[in-house]
Amino acid sequence: MPSSLSRRVTLAFLISALLALVAGGLGISFAVRASNSSRSALRTLIPAAATADQLLVSVVDQETGERGYVITGEAPFLQPYELGVKETLPLIGQLKQQLAGHKIALALLAQTQSRYVTWLRGFALPQILDVETGDTAAAVSAEKTGDGKVLFDSLRDTLSALSLRIGVEQRLLTTNVRDLQSDTVWLIVAMTALVLLGSVFGWLLVRLWVIRPIQVLETEVSLVAAGHVEHQMERSGPDEISALGSSVDVMRERVLEQSDEIRQQRFIAETLQNSLLPSVLPAPDEFEIAARYLPGTEGVDIGGDWFNLRIAGEGCSFFAVGDVSGRGVEAAALMASLRFAINAYAAEDPEPASVLKRLGRLMQISENGHFATVLCGLYDGRGGHIQLANAGHVSPLLIADGRAQIVQTEVGPPIGVNHHEYPATTIPVVRGTTLVAYTDGLVERRDEPITASIERLRQLASVPLSPDGLIDHLLATLVPRGADDDVVILGVKWGK
Repeated sequence: MPSSLSRRVTLAFLISALLALVAGGLGISFAVRASNSSRSALRTLIPAAATADQLLVSVVDQETGERGYVITGEAPFLQPYELGVKETLPLIGQLKQQLAGHKIALALLAQTQSRYVTWLRGFALPQILDVETGDTAAAVSAEKTGDGKVLFDSLRDTLSALSLRIGVEQRLLTTNVRDLQSDTVWLIVAMTALVLLGSVFGWLLVRLWVIRPIQVLETEVSLVAAGHVEHQMERSGPDEISALGSSVDVMRERVLEQSDEIRQQRFIAETLQNSLLPSVLPAPDEFEIAARYLPGTEGVDIGGDWFNLRIAGEGCSFFAVGDVSGRGVEAAALMASLRFAINAYAAEDPEPASVLKRLGRLMQISENGHFATVLCGLYDGRGGHIQLANAGHVSPLLIADGRAQIVQTEVGPPIGVNHHEYPATTIPVVRGTTLVAYTDGLVERRDEPITASIERLRQLASVPLSPDGLIDHLLATLVPRGADDDVVILGVKWGK
């Protein structure tokens, strides 16, 4: 009795090979005919699919370059945009030729061209012109409305529909090729009669010698895949399958070891992040303060989100919330330096605009590849107002009488993009008013515009809760299973 998998399969094959050779000779003519017909029919659509993919890459490069230029004002971001503009219309013309005779695909292509022109002329070009003429704030403000994203998502959806249609056309042609098989049904009947005996006998041997051992191995692997990494693999069957089981068992042991390492690394990252944030919140007489840091679920790298709180005199509290781009030790180091610098600047002069102005000289994106969004505020209970300065950060919420509203601040560029002047926004408040500041990990979602996420946050925050209870409510509702990115959320209420 053969012991290895290869010998067992070889024996089963030889038993059925004689009859299969007779049937194979009859089927060769059909296979050649079907293959030639298929290649001829699909000759134009295969290049069209590749061109459609290239067109999608081109428009995505344009949108990425345009958005990067608007946010940073750096000219190198325009290179992929300008290259994409040059490529797009020739690619559309090439697709028109390749899709000749395919009416539905051509209609989708026309819609794609129309939506591309709408996005380019109606949003991208005006945005770039604003930055080139020095009106960066208008360009950034327009970017935050999400209108450009809506236009571009519509364009990308149409391109995806075009690619899908090309695939449908390919499948239709493939179906036509299969229809040719109906002309050779008599060959199939003859082949079936000849190979049936050998196939059944060969199948029984393969099932006994191969499939059953593989099923046992599959059950064992499924247990490990389901999370039972402590389960030791059962190894049986031919030499090859048994060796595979041994390899999976070795891999299981390594996964068990790596899982422990990952848990330890994540614990270290979270401990380091928490050590860089305030360990004890100040407790001024006139204010109620709460804050949370929630590490992201993706990876184990330390993030760059932080918050700051300090008493700025009787009845006054200075606060800041920020987010350094990227993750890892370098981002954390920049976060720590910015946080400590803000503390020092606020101790000398707690005016938010002054703090951001001095902070803008501390880092440059050209030197380390990072930038930071920062929101600074001074809550003055004596004067009954809040003063805010914003460097590219998401807008905070103001909650009074159980109703939340988005605070409209004049948003400047992020820290690190050669900008040092940040205007202040002063908002009158009454006792009992709560301000909630946060980082974008709380509201950014891959499947919806950020404006919709912020509006949902505003509605959820419209409840009469203490800062501590409000933060717990928002985290439990918006990120019940944890966020992809780090989240910092800070609540300051005037009047306990």
